[in-house]
Amino acid sequence: VGMYLLWRTPHRVTGSFAILALCLALCVYAPASYWSEVESIEAQNYQHGTGKERVESWEGGWKMFLDHPIIGVGAMNFGVWLPDYYPLDWKKNRMWGRVAHSLYFTILPEMGLIGTMLFVRILLYNRRTNRLIAKLEEDKGKLLAASSLPPSEREAMSRAIRTLYFISLAYKGAMIGFLVTGTFISVFWYGYFWSITAAVVVTGNLARKLEDEIRAASRPGADGRVPEDTPVPVSDSLAKAAMP
Repeated sequence: VGMYLLWRTPHRVTGSFAILALCLALCVYAPASYWSEVESIEAQNYQHGTGKERVESWEGGWKMFLDHPIIGVGAMNFGVWLPDYYPLDWKKNRMWGRVAHSLYFTILPEMGLIGTMLFVRILLYNRRTNRLIAKLEEDKGKLLAASSLPPSEREAMSRAIRTLYFISLAYKGAMIGFLVTGTFISVFWYGYFWSITAAVVVTGNLARKLEDEIRAASRPGADGRVPEDTPVPVSDSLAKAAMP
């Protein structure tokens, strides 16, 4: 997420110093218990401890998927089926109800290829919506210049588009954080993915409505001309989006 922020910001030097300052603050103020937890990574790897259990759960989830590749074993049923697929016999009796400890090894065995394709389709929709907002931010100068909106209305529209653009960047960063950390956490049935997606849908709809209103203001009237001082009202929701 930090790399994404540095990539997107026009102030990379300032951003780098800000991240460095946060890291230094962490080193100075983090309690000893935090560093003790961090150091446990060396013991909890793929050959020992909870890291090893995660790898074994993923192995069971993969076998589960291979046996039920189309529709999977059903939503939230990974823990019910895991004892039948766990690779170590002596642990099977205590594996019932366990989670996969991975977003991806939850989706594949539980939802199968159909559910996984739908999940990917939602991700692609979110990406396309964010790109649409970015394109609107890039083209807004030309669109507004060709419209018959008064200067104050153009400024409000421009601020609204810029606000939506920055919000869409935040959603993209949040989704990156979700997908990366989901490698080791069973976050599929948490609310994060669905909340971010809902926010992307709302933001995309606002952006499309803004674009439609700007284009509508560019169309000539019955006499072939639109007076320069003819206002085109901005909807309440878009006016709120334009507010600082």
